[in-house]
Amino acid sequence: MTRRRGGHVAIALAGAMGLPAILSNFLTLLDQPRRDFLAWHYLRLGQRQLALRPMDRRTASRQLRRAVELGRREPELLSQAAKLLMVCEDYQAALDAMRQGPPASLDDRLTYAHCLLMTGRSEDGARLIFMVTALAQAERRQGLMSASAFATLMNNAGYALVEGGVHIEAALRMTAAAVALAPLQPAFCDSHGWALYKLERVQEARFWLERAVRHQLPRPDPVLLYHLGAVYADARRPEDARRMLRWAMALDPARKEAETLLRHLDRLLPPPALAVLSGRA
Repeated sequence: MTRRRGGHVAIALAGAMGLPAILSNFLTLLDQPRRDFLAWHYLRLGQRQLALRPMDRRTASRQLRRAVELGRREPELLSQAAKLLMVCEDYQAALDAMRQGPPASLDDRLTYAHCLLMTGRSEDGARLIFMVTALAQAERRQGLMSASAFATLMNNAGYALVEGGVHIEAALRMTAAAVALAPLQPAFCDSHGWALYKLERVQEARFWLERAVRHQLPRPDPVLLYHLGAVYADARRPEDARRMLRWAMALDPARKEAETLLRHLDRLLPPPALAVLSGRA
């Protein structure tokens, strides 16, 4: 008992001497392994939510935010969490995660740039993307980057610009470089098709987006399905558009843009059954 009371007295004296911050930091260090374990645990929970069909992006976002809160000293965890938060479309949380430590790799800098684009800092985001792609091209010429890594980086850079709504022509050149190296990779085909769609080249976009979905069966990504649905809608194929959009919403119920486009299609041209009931058929 004497030893325990002595410890309490020591802590009290330390506080009186103005040392509570030092003691707090020491106790935090002792607790850090537990915090790291929990941070990785929440990261894995978020990953599982995003792998579910239907996925639950809201729950995943909460779990990933918790992972970031607990794992602020883990650069690899922060990088992974930021990328998963982007899948959740929780771009501000992803940006906050990237800001916990300076992004070192080209891939992390690209993630940071994408977050900037999606949170209203378009000029900063675009400038960083052009810097990253220039560095990647230099590394590729020097044989320091594999074809696979280069294609992935160019695809992600182009898609980020398209999603940010800036420099679409430049984005198309980036996605074209990716599909030139891996013409059957579904994500690359999707990015290329989406860039073409944003440039109103609908028939070319349809070719690439159909290829993307076809090569991702039997478990297509809801984003790809939404993109193909949007292209079908502009190509005046409303039934095909509805089928893709409903499929996207079945896999990802929170995909509001698919729901909005589906409602728009139903206002313009009701489904056949409704058309018969309304006397339009």
